[in-house]
Amino acid sequence: LASTFKLVRPAQRKQATTAAMVATRARRASGEGTPKQTATKRVAARSKSPAPKKPAARAKSPAPRGKKPSSKKGQRKPPPPVGLYDRALATYPVATNAAQAGLMSFASALASQSLAGIPVDELDYEKPLHFGAVAALVVAPLSLVFFNFVENLSVPAKLLFDLVVGGPVLNVGFVAALGLLRGQSLESIVATVSSVDQFWVALVLASNKVWLPAKVFMYGFLPARYWGLWCAVVSFVWGIILAVIVV
Repeated sequence: LASTFKLVRPAQRKQATTAAMVATRARRASGEGTPKQTATKRVAARSKSPAPKKPAARAKSPAPRGKKPSSKKGQRKPPPPVGLYDRALATYPVATNAAQAGLMSFASALASQSLAGIPVDELDYEKPLHFGAVAALVVAPLSLVFFNFVENLSVPAKLLFDLVVGGPVLNVGFVAALGLLRGQSLESIVATVSSVDQFWVALVLASNKVWLPAKVFMYGFLPARYWGLWCAVVSFVWGIILAVIVV
């Protein structure tokens, strides 16, 4: 039995080896290879498969030439216009300031006549029209130029500019333009603005009693876009004084 078992066992091994060789040849012929080789190929194929692409980031558009990219930090933008008056100021600043200055001066000249006791049917409308025209066409545009110049200055510097430059120039322009509307000669206008007592003391220095406190409040507490409106309101009071002084 032992000898028979020894003879059968090599034969079985030979048959198993022959069957394995036949299976290997069949796999090679079909291109599959051995199971170990097939598993190795699958792992290699997985490692070579491309990774999923990430969405490309949007390229930032370059800033236009000649302009530096603005930094939002540290910049204070003025508040957008809200009401009808603010939109008018933003769209037509000169016309809006001229209209309100002219209307206030016209109303102040009429009020001065009423305070003097003149009946309504006897009011003189020519003088108020002259005051309103000068305020709208001369005083308001000059005031806007001065406002733009002093906007970034300190409050003391603004007040000093008004005392030395702004006030005298506006008063001279007002009296000169009013004289031209009334048909006065150039010599008469020059004589008026050259008079120390009647012009520089009675008019220019007297104006500081009204305008200096008004400008202190304006420069200290009001936004720049409302300076013209504040001056128009103060001019209503000052216009009554002018209507009495400038006969």
